[in-house]
Amino acid sequence: AGPACRLAQSLDAPAPTAEQTASSCTQPTALTLGREVTGTTEGATNGLTASCGLTAASPERVYTLRVTRPTRVKLDLFSSFDGVLHVRSACSVDPATQLACNDDVRGDAAAGGERHSALEVDLPRGTYFVVVDGYGASVSGTYRLLVDRVAAP
Repeated sequence: AGPACRLAQSLDAPAPTAEQTASSCTQPTALTLGREVTGTTEGATNGLTASCGLTAASPERVYTLRVTRPTRVKLDLFSSFDGVLHVRSACSVDPATQLACNDDVRGDAAAGGERHSALEVDLPRGTYFVVVDGYGASVSGTYRLLVDRVAAP
């Protein structure tokens, strides 16, 4: 499907219901800094959307990240599909809870371009929600997610 078709699909996708959001946010897996996780969004629910990735209205997987002191965190998503990565202060559809979002790492043809999303974000102490999502309304697949702290300069 071309970009115009994907745009129409995404814009036509209904907003997630409260039940869908609850399904996505139920029992998220905890992430550990310095560790890699793998998974799939196939068969998952679309309960959250984002400001990038053409609203990222595809199925997602949600993780929690607990930060015990102010930390600059780097997240890298490598996926078999056009993945989207967003970080939220709450597992909610409220746009104000989104802290950062990335669809594609520009200029990263070696990692597959649209198959690599990355974020570096400064997080104060607290618990955050890391969302592995997909571009538009109908992409899903397998992924690797790496989360680590960025060393102080």
